Amino acid sequence: MLLKKIIENVARLIAARRRRKKVIEFIDKTLEQSGTPLNRKNMMALQGFATTTTRFNDDGSIRETNSLGQVKTTVFNDYGSITEQFIGEKTITKTITFNEDGSISEVVS
Repeated sequence: MLLKKIIENVARLIAARRRRKKVIEFIDKTLEQSGTPLNRKNMMALQGFATTTTRFNDDGSIRETNSLGQVKTTVFNDYGSITEQFIGEKTITKTITFNEDGSISEVVS
C-alpha cells in the first residue's frame, strides 16, 4: 500500500515536471542564450582585464574597443547622467542617473 502511494506520487511529479517549461528572460529580451566557454581569458575579461583600445574623443565621450571588435561608448550627458552603450553580438545600453537624494539609479535596456 505504501509502495503504491510512493510510486503514484513519483509518477505525478514526473508528469508535472514534463508539463512545466523553463523560461528565462535575459536582459536583451531573448529566451535563449548560447553559452560562453569559461576559461582563464574569459574570467580575466569579466574582471576588466582584457585587451582594449581606449580613445578619449574631443566631445568628451570615451570609446573602448576590445580584441573582438566590440565597442563600448560612454557619454557624459549635459543633464548629469552617464550613458554607456555596448555593441557586440547584441546592443545593450545602461543609463546612470545621480539623484538629488544622493542615490544612483542604473537602467539597463
